[in-house]
Amino acid sequence: MISSNPIVDPLYVEFLTKGMLPYCKGISEKDLHDTNVTLLSSLRLGNLSVPIEELKTKSLLSLENPFFRERNKLLYYRKPYESLVNLEVAIKSLLSKKIPESQSKRIESVVKEVTEKFPLSLKTSSGEIHLCAEGEQRDALVEALKNPFFVLTGGPGTGKTTVVTSLLRALVRLGYPSSKIGLAAPTGRAAQRLKESLDHTLGYLENIQPIDASLKELNPFTIHRLLGYNPSKRSFKYGTDSKLPYEILILDEVSMVDLYLMNSILESISSKESFRLILLGDPNQLPSVAAGAVLSDLVYQIRKGFPGNGIQLQISRRQEGEASSIFNLAQSCLEAESEKEIALALQDCSKQSLRLQEILPYSKGGDFGFGQMPERTGFFRINGKLPENLDEFLVRYFWSKLLENIHTVSKISQNSERLKEYLTVEIHNTKILTVLRKGQFGSEGLNARLCELILKEQRLPTISVGNRIYFSGLPLLITENDKERELFNGDTGIVAEIKTGAEGKELRALFSVGGVLRDFALDTLPDHEYAFAITVHKSQGSEYDQVFLILPPDATSDQDTEKGSQLYCKEILYTALTRAKKSVYLLAGEKRLKQSLENRSIRTTGFTVC
Repeated sequence: MISSNPIVDPLYVEFLTKGMLPYCKGISEKDLHDTNVTLLSSLRLGNLSVPIEELKTKSLLSLENPFFRERNKLLYYRKPYESLVNLEVAIKSLLSKKIPESQSKRIESVVKEVTEKFPLSLKTSSGEIHLCAEGEQRDALVEALKNPFFVLTGGPGTGKTTVVTSLLRALVRLGYPSSKIGLAAPTGRAAQRLKESLDHTLGYLENIQPIDASLKELNPFTIHRLLGYNPSKRSFKYGTDSKLPYEILILDEVSMVDLYLMNSILESISSKESFRLILLGDPNQLPSVAAGAVLSDLVYQIRKGFPGNGIQLQISRRQEGEASSIFNLAQSCLEAESEKEIALALQDCSKQSLRLQEILPYSKGGDFGFGQMPERTGFFRINGKLPENLDEFLVRYFWSKLLENIHTVSKISQNSERLKEYLTVEIHNTKILTVLRKGQFGSEGLNARLCELILKEQRLPTISVGNRIYFSGLPLLITENDKERELFNGDTGIVAEIKTGAEGKELRALFSVGGVLRDFALDTLPDHEYAFAITVHKSQGSEYDQVFLILPPDATSDQDTEKGSQLYCKEILYTALTRAKKSVYLLAGEKRLKQSLENRSIRTTGFTVC
């Protein structure tokens, strides 16, 4: 009965089928096996269901059994179906809520206070701008105040944080104390960025009022930390029986939140009339790693039947001047559908092509010194072939980009304030992004080669822990939540040699935890990985001055399973491009790039609230 399938384990399928068979009277083992292969394959791709028409056999549909559910011509396993229904019920309840009449009467005056009387003011060469005072941002502010459940979406630089800051200022004036406001994001880095953005935006107040100053005390959590995740019990502290102590909950980067985590969040929120839930994100980014497409499903349903409960901001201000070409290209990649549009997008990707020597001019014994690399803004295609030019790229990247950072960490290793600044700003100056995790072109292979180059060319203090080597200047990315150490998925740190006594020094991992610099013994860290290069998925919630995007060579058969090929899509390009604030450099073959422009990540969920 075992048959080949590139993305499901045939032994597991056989085990599952034999376990189900006694409870599925009237269906043959082969038909049940084929149904499990189809449905499991779909789940591995992030779908919740499969269209009935795609099943090899439909004999299962007429039978009562405890394992499958059918609705609207879609077949589900029971667990994802019940989770989907629970989500729909919770969202319908939120959409039916109205704000208290006492708040409704004051919205207009409160909006005027935060946009006119005490506005967020941005001084520009052409004069002073009052943020959220007009246009789509003001519309979003007003609608979010009118609706206790609101979904605010938009691409990078469209002003989501500006609107949320103005919204928070308005809500505290409506009587919500800042102590009853909860902020969260899926990863540690995304939570940190939310905090940084809020504090930065509050800085636009010329004369900050005490009521606004209270918002600076807000500290975003990761969602798992917010819910009180207990890894030993694999459960949350807050849920159906114990509600979160907030009257307002704001969640950022919701595109990263899967079906099951969103259900856990909705189970934990208050049922009070005054409770508000605000969701933020970019529905054009990659969907969650796990099942579902919560944000994009919500956006579609709200547009269809509940326009007052959501707004998508359209005007981007992040990448201005020459750098605006990045956002424009990201949009054209998303919108290209016809062959002609895809051909034009391919042309746009190659308008500014540069040789490796022009982008990364340094090499061992070269004529260039630190800080002399030309500063460019915008999108650039690297003239080079893969796999032939990969090693040359990595060598040049090491000499051009990494060497100075490694030397900087060594120089400042005894200066806690500089280390904190480095962890907040400089560590995010440049990043290699890749689609894959495994293999020569995956993040693991790229990091391994860069570490090899560094240790070959530089005399650095090193330490081995297990099968890993650590050295000063090595960036680390946490991939597992550790409540005890307050390190969470997405947190980025650095290895540095620091003093441990009067004379002693030791290589330790440094992280900014709640704005405080903390060091950890390397053998006590939760799961983590090297972070010179990371996957596009792991980059969500972060931004970098420069992004180097590598797509693997055309037609790598080991990665072109159905699951692997689905990684190459418009959303992977859009997500990678929009991580950059100043410049993007793309190293990719023509066929692989075309494949990414032709495919779209669409998940079959069946979610509906209309």
